[in-house]
Amino acid sequence: MHRKLFIMQSIIMKMKAKNVLPALAGTMLVLQASAQHWGFSLQAGYLNNHITAQKLTSGPFEGFTAGATADVTFPCRLTCETGLHYRWMRGTLKGPMLYNGLHFRLDRMDYLQLPLAVGYRFCPMPHFTLTPKIGGYVALGLKADGWIEGTDHYQQPFGAAADLFRHTRIPADYRPFNRFDSGILTGVGLTYRHLGLDVSYQLGLTHLAATYDSRLQQRSWNISLSYRFR
Repeated sequence: MHRKLFIMQSIIMKMKAKNVLPALAGTMLVLQASAQHWGFSLQAGYLNNHITAQKLTSGPFEGFTAGATADVTFPCRLTCETGLHYRWMRGTLKGPMLYNGLHFRLDRMDYLQLPLAVGYRFCPMPHFTLTPKIGGYVALGLKADGWIEGTDHYQQPFGAAADLFRHTRIPADYRPFNRFDSGILTGVGLTYRHLGLDVSYQLGLTHLAATYDSRLQQRSWNISLSYRFR
C-alpha cells in the first residue's frame, strides 16, 4: 500500500515538473528580454562622398541622408543597431567609357542603405551617452543621373541624359554602373536624453564600374542629428 502511494506521488511530482519547467523557461526569456533596452530613432544629416578614381575625373559629391534606426542595448552595455537610410548626393564623375568610344558624366546618385553595427555605450556624465561603433552596410542604387555623348551606330554625334544604373534607351550600347554597394562603417554617437549627434565614416569595398576604372570605390563622411524614442 505504501509502495503504491509512493509511486502515485512520484507520478504527480513528475507531472508538476513538466508544467513548471516550461513556465520557468518562459519566465527566464521574459526576464532576459526585459533586461534589454530597445530604442528607435529618426535622423537626418549631411554627407560628403568621394569616389576614388584612377583613370576618370572625380569631384566631391555632397548631399543629405535621412532615415530610421532601431537598436538594442544589452546589460553588458553592448549595443546592436540597424535601420534603413536614404542617401542623396550631387557631384561630378566623368571620363571616357572604354571599349565603346563614348564619354559620360555622372551628376547625381540616390541610394537606399541598410547598415548594421555593434558598439559599446559609455555614460561619461548624467544623461549623456557616448557610443563608438563599427560594422558594415549594404546599399541599393535607386538612380544615377548623368549624360552620355559620342557617336551612334550610324557614326552620327549624339548626346543624351541617362540613368547610369540601368540601360537607358540611347542610340549606343554601354555597360551600366553597379547599383549595389557594400563596405565597412565606423563612427561614434553622442546622445543627450532624446537628442543625438552621430559622426560616421564609410569605406566602400564594391567597385562602382570596374569596366571603366578599376578603382571606383566610394568613401563618405556623414554627420547627422537624431531624435530617439525610448
